[in-house]
Amino acid sequence: NLLRQRDVENKRQTELAQSTLHKQEARLKDLEHALELKLIEAERSAQQQAKDSESTLSRLKADLFREHEESQRAVATAQRELETQTQQLQIAREAFNDALAESRLAREENVVLRGDLERLRRQYEGSRQDLSAERDQLQRRHDECENLITQIDALKKQNLELESLVSSLKTSTPISRPIEPLLTQLEEMRSSHSAERQLREKEIRKLNAELKAAKRYADQLQQQLTDLEAEHSRCLARVREQADELNSAQKEAAERALELKMARHEVADLRRLLEHSQALLSKESSPAESH
Repeated sequence: NLLRQRDVENKRQTELAQSTLHKQEARLKDLEHALELKLIEAERSAQQQAKDSESTLSRLKADLFREHEESQRAVATAQRELETQTQQLQIAREAFNDALAESRLAREENVVLRGDLERLRRQYEGSRQDLSAERDQLQRRHDECENLITQIDALKKQNLELESLVSSLKTSTPISRPIEPLLTQLEEMRSSHSAERQLREKEIRKLNAELKAAKRYADQLQQQLTDLEAEHSRCLARVREQADELNSAQKEAAERALELKMARHEVADLRRLLEHSQALLSKESSPAESH
């Protein structure tokens, strides 16, 4: 009985051990299956994560490439604008220098014209004084001529009176010795009057010639005065024109200086923008290279 009980107990324990072993094997299979599922899920998840990472990396690379191209385009645009502004700055500088040169030239011409104007004014004043003096001298010569004509008329009248007196004495009374000295004296007076009249007539002819010459000289002075007045007017107009041109050149130079200043500010802004764009480009290029 004891052996039978032991066999039964051993058999029961063996069955129990086999049952436990079957349960352990079944559980092991379940664990292996679950592990396989976990491995498959982990592999699938890893593949999905790799795919997502690759997609994200591609998207980041595309975004970086697009931003890189946009930055390059912005830099190229900024460089073109900088070149354009530099050219405009050079043009403005040349225009400013031209305006300064024109202003300097206009100022020099204005100084020369003012000197010419002052010279013409002095010449005009001298010619006017000469003309006034010549007119005074002409009037004096005219008065002298009138005086000589009056004297000649008086001498002619006296000569006629003497001739009439001599004729009346010769015809009315026989010539006697007491009258002869009187007649001789009358003849001498008539000869003297005739000589004086001829001298006065000669002086009158001389004065007339001088008067005509003085009139011609006065006409020449008057013409010179007219020419000087015309030239003075032209020079004055030219001075005013030069003054207007000088003011215009100075105004243009001021405008060019303002444009030059604004262009310099724009160039400085563009340079700062270009440096900022290049810095951003370098900063964006570094992560792309590391990836």
